[in-house]
Amino acid sequence: MKDLLSSEYWRFRFYQSFEYEWQPTLFQPVGGMDKIVDGFVNKIGSLIQYNTKVLDIQISDTGVTVVVEHEGQQRKHRGGLLHQQHSVAAAERQEEDQ
Repeated sequence: MKDLLSSEYWRFRFYQSFEYEWQPTLFQPVGGMDKIVDGFVNKIGSLIQYNTKVLDIQISDTGVTVVVEHEGQQRKHRGGLLHQQHSVAAAERQEEDQ
């Protein structure tokens, strides 16, 4: 531990944001990244609701609540987890556009 601390490793490239933000994809499914979506469709396709706008996502200690609009009607869905199929950056842009 003494050697580690005396080296002051944190002063030299301990964390570089450009390295974190531009890391390569950790895996590539055979046939392309769309195969991940295809897998979900094959397993739970009947549960997927298309053409639905997400209005709000609320995360708490007890789970997640998602408010959506589908065919002009708003609904709340509650669950223990959320699989988000778009990037956080896309969600932030959507929030800015409103």
